[in-house]
Amino acid sequence: MLLLTLVGVTGCKRNDPAAGGPRAGAVALVPETERSAHFAAATRHLELGGVLFGYIDIDGDVERLAEVLRRYSTTVAEQAPMARAFIPEDFRPFFVDLGLTDVKAVGFSSVAAEGGGFRNRVFFHTPQGRRGLLAALGGPEAEFAVAKIAPADADLVYETELDAPAAYAAVRELVARAAGEPVAKMLDLRAAMPDGGSPFSVKDVLEAARGRFSLVLRVDGARKVEINPQVTIPDFDLAIRLEHGGAKLVPFLDAMQELRREERAGGVLAYTEESGRALPPLGWKPELLVEGDRVTFASRPGFLPAAGAGATLADDAAFRAALAGAGASGNGLTYVGPRLVAKVREGMGYTAADANQQRVYDQMLNFLPPPDVALVSVRRNLPDGVLFSSHWSSSLKGDLVFANPGMVVTGGLVAAMAIPAFNKVRTASREKAVLNNLRQLGAASEQYFLETGKTVCTYHDLVGRDKYIREIRPVAGEDYTQMVFRQGEPLRARLPDGRVIEHSP
Repeated sequence: MLLLTLVGVTGCKRNDPAAGGPRAGAVALVPETERSAHFAAATRHLELGGVLFGYIDIDGDVERLAEVLRRYSTTVAEQAPMARAFIPEDFRPFFVDLGLTDVKAVGFSSVAAEGGGFRNRVFFHTPQGRRGLLAALGGPEAEFAVAKIAPADADLVYETELDAPAAYAAVRELVARAAGEPVAKMLDLRAAMPDGGSPFSVKDVLEAARGRFSLVLRVDGARKVEINPQVTIPDFDLAIRLEHGGAKLVPFLDAMQELRREERAGGVLAYTEESGRALPPLGWKPELLVEGDRVTFASRPGFLPAAGAGATLADDAAFRAALAGAGASGNGLTYVGPRLVAKVREGMGYTAADANQQRVYDQMLNFLPPPDVALVSVRRNLPDGVLFSSHWSSSLKGDLVFANPGMVVTGGLVAAMAIPAFNKVRTASREKAVLNNLRQLGAASEQYFLETGKTVCTYHDLVGRDKYIREIRPVAGEDYTQMVFRQGEPLRARLPDGRVIEHSP
């Protein structure tokens, strides 16, 4: 069971009887023999003495959860024998594949900053690296590039490093473990096929989601755009950049007659709408830029400063000051400029016929953070874990108060929805695996009949070290060894729950 320990610590010196006990204002740590093995490694990334400090040791908790699930599944299997074939005997390998066992401890802290706002930190301690889904967070930290492409007056920038193929590999491993390697191979084939008439496959999309993803937004509070007679929003510009996908995108763009292609300096290909008309309601004239494998979308030409020309966000004093407290490099960055909220308030308009609706809208605006504070959050992939550092308008206390009672309810809802869905997918996957085994046996029997001239054979005539099939592995408790194959007749496999899977050669 996880134990949440909130500790106010101003010193780490242990009791010294010769010195008359601990010095005033200090709190001694527990003896080293009783101390969490990861306490020092995790808390060195945090700040002590602020408004919040917490440390949770979860080393071994996932394994204990796997054991609880194993005992529970054993009970279910005893009460419902037909379900035995569909319940894993050991859940731990699934948790290992997902990378959940890599997190050994979690720490967090909040400090009220002198200039306003709070310095917040959250650290996930992974001393042995990150596998599974956690590997999708990317590699070592690097300098942020978005600040050098965003205009100096950008109001919001976002950059994150992702490795979507790593996440796919984790899911594939999970499918292979749950339903067998044949089903995992079918997943690979499906992911490699273009979908819905598009020339791009799921794997193409995943490859495009590898590396850095950047977003830049600038709001113009003075100019308003009418969405409908009741709602107006501030005009804004937007740019999105992907590091991969451009090379495969070019042939697709070249084939679109409504786009005009222009070759610019530095090997940049620019695509704009042939008619040149502005797109309602924001009046955007978007352009798509392809530079090697990099793809950039901009709502208007010239929104992003040309390389070496014009000031960028990296030159802005407010941005540099905000980033100094969180780190100039990392794997993820969110920056909210000090003028964003003011611009949004100026440009937003809502005129409701119902007074109650108007009050709800006015209350929603009250949830916006103060308009004069620059907010920044940075994610860093460190050798021993993942650190989230932020200078934000609120501390983590509110998040914890909200999360603690909500986690149980949310977890229950997610489990209630996910477990039946997973079981349905698992059942379908195993049926496909059984059908694949029958297909192999059917092909082998046809070859046997062709070579021997016989019309009947057994499982042992087809499967063995020197036979047509080296090995057939049951995946759902089915038994192939008693099957008799007759030329021209369908093959049937009966599952422990009574279902019959049939294949006609």
